Amino acid sequence: MSDEWDRRLSLLLHNSVLTRTSLWICHGAVAVARRVGGLRREDLLRVAAPLRSLLAAAPYAPPEGSGTSVKSLLASILPSPSQPQTDGAGKEAVDVLLFCAAARAASSEAPALHWVPEGLSRAVAAAMEEMAALGGWGGVAEMLVAMMPEAVTPLKAVL
Repeated sequence: MSDEWDRRLSLLLHNSVLTRTSLWICHGAVAVARRVGGLRREDLLRVAAPLRSLLAAAPYAPPEGSGTSVKSLLASILPSPSQPQTDGAGKEAVDVLLFCAAARAASSEAPALHWVPEGLSRAVAAAMEEMAALGGWGGVAEMLVAMMPEAVTPLKAVL
């Protein structure tokens, strides 16, 4: 994994974006690099596009005194057609799932994510279902279980 990815994950963790539940989801996120299944970059870009739009439309003001924009960090995780593919579809799938984990963690108990709109949270759930189907898994749970072994190492490195 790249240093940039580690930096983004560290910032998200530092800003209390990821809860225990979303960390469980993240446990599966990195392993997709090994078992991408039928996921292609084009598929991931198609899945990420509505998430990017909904995120861009969400009102956001960084917490007072914070130099970090959680919204910008989340936007930087999603693959974009304007970015060159660097580490293959596996890394981009990991990034989409990390975005999904963070967005699904939104609640009043996660102050860094209280601004995430319900529509984005619903779109994230649908995106995870679509990724599981495109990758040939039987569902989101199967996809996450398949991804877990690979996710633990990078998460341990930043925790």
